Amino acid sequence: MSRIRTYDSVRSRGRLLACVCMLALLAAGAGGDADLPEDQPLPAARPGHIRGRITPAEAIAELSAVSRETGRRYEPEELDTETGRFVFGPLPGDAAYDLVLLTTDRRRYEGIDLSFVDSRFLRLARIRREQLDLPPERDYEFARRDAEQIVEWIESSAEKDFLELARVLYVHGDGPRATVLLERMRRRPDYAGDSRYIWRIELWYFVERFGGWEKLPNQSRVLWRLRVPATTWRQLHVEYLQELSVFIPRDGESGQVEFSVPEDIDPNRGRPPRTAPDIKTTPRVLGLDTEEETASQPAEADAD
Repeated sequence: MSRIRTYDSVRSRGRLLACVCMLALLAAGAGGDADLPEDQPLPAARPGHIRGRITPAEAIAELSAVSRETGRRYEPEELDTETGRFVFGPLPGDAAYDLVLLTTDRRRYEGIDLSFVDSRFLRLARIRREQLDLPPERDYEFARRDAEQIVEWIESSAEKDFLELARVLYVHGDGPRATVLLERMRRRPDYAGDSRYIWRIELWYFVERFGGWEKLPNQSRVLWRLRVPATTWRQLHVEYLQELSVFIPRDGESGQVEFSVPEDIDPNRGRPPRTAPDIKTTPRVLGLDTEEETASQPAEADAD
């Protein structure tokens, strides 16, 4: 079975490498004053709006937008309950927002931003590389087998976790990085003898290093958590859809959102009501650079 190490196992060697590089730079500049050009600041991102329409309009009970990065929730500036048209903003630019729709029959649809953690800094780094004529980031082709390795590790490690069930909904590859949306759950009684279910939706982040995939520590985001009786939990209906996620670029111009409330339930995209906790579904894999069934070799576990 594929083995994936956590990032802690290589963090110490990364720090050592950083120290060595810093000492080399200091030694190189010791012989005289270095003439280093000052970077010009990038123009501030312009605020923007999110506009769109939801049909049928009579299905709308509540509508909001949320930033997964900051956790801040926004109410619409305009919402026409007869046409379903809405406007959010002005909102900070160079940021992603997920729309959250609650329907009149208690279904919940959420957008899902699957960009990598600290994606804004990654975008700025790419811009700086181009400005300074630096070589691009190392190339890595995210393959289906990469996604399979990540999913296999998540499912196998959940068996020993307090939350003993893990179901992957999305895997989004971005070269040597991957974002995972997953459902986690505990249905066994907890240490206090409580028979309620513990249920969570989370975002996890992985990086490809040293020939294997590693989960970033202390970077997971919990989007939703519940601790409720089983009868209450079985009434849940939530689906995560990319078409309800909107990115406002630095120039503030975002696209139009057109969303029709689905007639059918898709268990692959969330938790449908009245289903078994261990329902079997197929993860949606996005961001493939190749359809080849190739992947990096799994990293060997540390001796300690």
